Amino acid sequence: MIPRIDSELCTGCGECVDACPGLVFTKSEEGVKVSYPEECIECRACEEVCPIEAVRLVDAG
Repeated sequence: MIPRIDSELCTGCGECVDACPGLVFTKSEEGVKVSYPEECIECRACEEVCPIEAVRLVDAG
């Protein structure tokens, strides 16, 4: 499983960036993106903190 961000929903708040212990996400002027999906430990912290449910873990395949 790897995290995916719904770019149409994401507001770029960065809550997922701060919550992720694996440092999977990066935030820049362009917004939040999944930069290191291989570092995901599937803890689902990103899903839990996203206020608009823009982050979901999905099958890697």
